[in-house]
Amino acid sequence: MKTIAIVMRSLNDEVPSLKAPAAGALLKSAKHIVIIFIERNKIFLFNEPHVMLESEKILSIEQKLHRKAVVAHLEKAAQTVKKMNPKAEISKLVISGDEKYKIRKCLECLEVQAVMFIAKHKKKKFYEYFVQSLEDYVFEIVKIPIIKVLTPEHCLQIP
Repeated sequence: MKTIAIVMRSLNDEVPSLKAPAAGALLKSAKHIVIIFIERNKIFLFNEPHVMLESEKILSIEQKLHRKAVVAHLEKAAQTVKKMNPKAEISKLVISGDEKYKIRKCLECLEVQAVMFIAKHKKKKFYEYFVQSLEDYVFEIVKIPIIKVLTPEHCLQIP
């Protein structure tokens, strides 16, 4: 495969190691690997201007720290991928906001042929049964095959 995308949504998400055979084989076969981090938008509604101004100051400091953590996380993920596939070209991308059209446009422009989603196994909330997940959207609308890899703490340990 030429181009593969790894999509992460949290700083706890890690690139799967060789213990996940499908993910390892996919990463080894790629010529170009794009690591995408989706950063959720934070929206606060306040009526009082003073409270809004103070909260924006606190939020900007938090965002700077979070941005540094995201950059460090992407660098660590790139090093892990480089160990598995030293010949692959690695790109890192941060998407601000989890709107589906942004991800669709990025995947189409990069001509991605497969997408690997790093995810946590969690119970669905009630409204999630009525909303199409990002993985389903990519598979149905963009017509790209996907692999969903659970984070290591949720994988089965085989002795």
